[in-house]
Amino acid sequence: MTRAVVISLGGGISGGRLRAFRLMDIASFQFMHVLPVKALSRRCALGAALTGFLAPLFAGAAPLTLEEAVRLALARNERARIATERAIAAQARADRARTFFFPDVTLIGTYTPTTGRYPRDSSTALQMTLFDGRFFPLYRAAAREAEATLLESADERRLVAFEAAGAYLVTLSAAQVSEAAKRRQSLARETREDAEVRFKAGLVSSNDVTRATLEMATADQAATRAAGDAQVAALQLSYLLDAPIELPLAPVDGNIPESLSPELDVESLVRRAVEHRPDLAASLKRVEAAEAAAEEPLWRWLPAITATGRYVLAEPGVPTVAEPWSATLALTWFLFDG
Repeated sequence: MTRAVVISLGGGISGGRLRAFRLMDIASFQFMHVLPVKALSRRCALGAALTGFLAPLFAGAAPLTLEEAVRLALARNERARIATERAIAAQARADRARTFFFPDVTLIGTYTPTTGRYPRDSSTALQMTLFDGRFFPLYRAAAREAEATLLESADERRLVAFEAAGAYLVTLSAAQVSEAAKRRQSLARETREDAEVRFKAGLVSSNDVTRATLEMATADQAATRAAGDAQVAALQLSYLLDAPIELPLAPVDGNIPESLSPELDVESLVRRAVEHRPDLAASLKRVEAAEAAAEEPLWRWLPAITATGRYVLAEPGVPTVAEPWSATLALTWFLFDG
């Protein structure tokens, strides 16, 4: 069975599989989809490599879009990549716990040299654990832990996507404010030059020139501050995406989710959050895992059943027992485990 981890906006457990949650309209982005766990590692590694190679080439071709910013964050951000690796490790731990129910076969060979009238002989034993009641709660706990880790990984990638989208909008807004400040600065300079010309012509007083000079100084200060804010926002976005960012950014067209319907009340929103948030679902899975692990000591009262088969090999002419093979069934109780 192929497990899947949601790398978009969240996930939930249904019938042993993960199902995607539809939290907001942003889930309609085409790059937010479900991938098999076994394919996540190589997909992310290949995506990160291609993104790192192609990003500088296309940096100057077209401005960065909101969708590309989120895609870069999911492919290159260390938190998103760590979340992917944790999901893969969780699936591996669940697969390892499932091996409890496979037979544990041990092949034992002995060689006993003898002296005197009997020559050397040897024996082979085959041992297999048929039943151990502790395996059931341990496997259930490991499975719940794996499901919780998958949900936490999906939630971490969801947060990275939202942070990237938020940083993009902040950078876009700061860049537009900077452009507006530059236009105000240009207008203030033209106004001052016009005031000086009119003053020399005797049409206005010196107060008008002073007022225009003060307005130009204020516009210069605002333009410098806005340019610095835009640069800081771009650097923060670049750090989040792990890629160089060049301004200006592409405007957002139709990708922003619409406002929630006014018909939804607080209770409905809370209920939807409880039902769909992957971090809350992960907490419930952690509780189930802890409960399953707490049941493990109770299963120790049941014996562990082990079957052993033994076959004796002897040289021709050596007297042996009537049957060269034997089979035993052992029941083991753990009376004390300090």
